[in-house]
Amino acid sequence: MTIVGVMATQKRIMVGSDSRLTTINKRERLITTDHAQKLFWLANPGCIIATAGKFSLQLNHRWARLNELIVLFEHQLAVKVTFDEVVQAFRELINQYKLDQNDFILAGLGDTRLRLIHLVNGRLETLALGTDQLPKSYFFGQSELVTALTAATKQQLINLESSGSTVKLQTLLRDTVKQAQSDVQVATVGGPIQLLEIKKSQ
Repeated sequence: MTIVGVMATQKRIMVGSDSRLTTINKRERLITTDHAQKLFWLANPGCIIATAGKFSLQLNHRWARLNELIVLFEHQLAVKVTFDEVVQAFRELINQYKLDQNDFILAGLGDTRLRLIHLVNGRLETLALGTDQLPKSYFFGQSELVTALTAATKQQLINLESSGSTVKLQTLLRDTVKQAQSDVQVATVGGPIQLLEIKKSQ
């Protein structure tokens, strides 16, 4: 499973995730690796994609990892595309490869302003942006961790008031993963925290 966090202001969007991948082998044993890529950067038009959910899928009649699909998707995009076109193309990709069980965040620059889109079960939801002083935060992935993070975020952000967005998000996710690992029932998140940021040009 996964925990993904987002901190969004009018000028920047920071996205972070854990890096643990859990799979069941043929003997039904839980196998984990802490090197799974869950955040992806698309150079055109400058967009972050984050995901929680299924990591392997059928791609051209063989099993593939989600990062292979993202690379394929990037190659299919035209040289110049708008953020809205990326969102629409990504929705079509979700339908094509039956990824509607996954949650996705798409963050990018659209119409000269930063945009944050949440794709849940193929449904599109536009998320609000905050301010430099009061960034909006969103979490998705493992449900009990999302609930805990959402409840704790306000106080933790007050405690981290003097820190930058990167430190705030990294600290929130790292502390959550550490807490989850102390609970044997929630061993499916872990590993180093991955971070990607998109900024609005001045």
